[in-house]
Amino acid sequence: ASLAIGFALIAEAQLSLLGYGVQRPQASWGGMIQDARIDLLEHPWQVFIPSLALVFTILAFNTLGDGIRDALGLGGPKCKQALKGRLGITTVVRDGSAEAGAVAAPAKADADADRDVLLRVSDLSVEFVTDAGPVTVVDHVSFDIAPGEVVGIVGESGSGKTVSSLAVMRLVPSPPGRITSGSVMFDGRDLLDLSMKELRQVRGNDIAMMFQDPMTSLNPAFTIGTQLVDTIRLHRPMSKQAARARAEELLALTGIPDPARRLRDYPHQLSGGMRQRALLALALSCEPRLLIADEPTTALDVTVQAQILDLLRSLQQRLDM
Repeated sequence: ASLAIGFALIAEAQLSLLGYGVQRPQASWGGMIQDARIDLLEHPWQVFIPSLALVFTILAFNTLGDGIRDALGLGGPKCKQALKGRLGITTVVRDGSAEAGAVAAPAKADADADRDVLLRVSDLSVEFVTDAGPVTVVDHVSFDIAPGEVVGIVGESGSGKTVSSLAVMRLVPSPPGRITSGSVMFDGRDLLDLSMKELRQVRGNDIAMMFQDPMTSLNPAFTIGTQLVDTIRLHRPMSKQAARARAEELLALTGIPDPARRLRDYPHQLSGGMRQRALLALALSCEPRLLIADEPTTALDVTVQAQILDLLRSLQQRLDM
């Protein structure tokens, strides 16, 4: 209803501006804008007053409608298990599951006992809350990764590979996603128990992720150099000049020619293969101990796919990831 009011106000203002809406002596914002156009060169500010009044009125009705919708619980999923989330961190709901509690405790004991395991995922389950109810998309997944080991998760499209990878770093959007069972032990700590501040220290610094599509992962509004420098300085106490030198070194490490010039380029100025290499440089910028590559060769031709895979293997051996 609030959207309909906004559309009605805009339609009336447009008609009045063209002379087909509300006629004098009745007042309307469209008529006021039309009158102000006559003295536009001498008094241009007269146009802004009715225009701003119109904009703020529409925003007020939309805000009121959103508030009423949220208060009545009409906007979220209709099931009783709807959840509130926080931007940038996946909601974890394990208290209501006896099975989750039974598995999580031994996982911690095993992680403390076996120091050779870098990452241990035990009984991980993820579900999405929909209007029809919760839907399980990752069902009790478990695997271990040792230092220097390469582990591949294989499955058909839609089987939950990407969601499993995102759940390790708690990057599944909440809502609608949430983790319902299991544990993710990394270096003796359960990542599912960490706060947002603690997770920021792990992400990028200890665990990095290389996403599928670099065009959507890289910010198109900033240069490659800006994104690399900001990421490095977020986790490393160094000057901007030192971080830029480190960024240039990373681009050279990933095989990008003329890295000093490429630092000044925007993502759309690079080819698909070079964008993927820049995304890899971004993931390696803080020397993580674990790199998660989520289908890093998607949308690349066969030759570039082979080059990216060879590059990942050589960097894994060189950096001991």
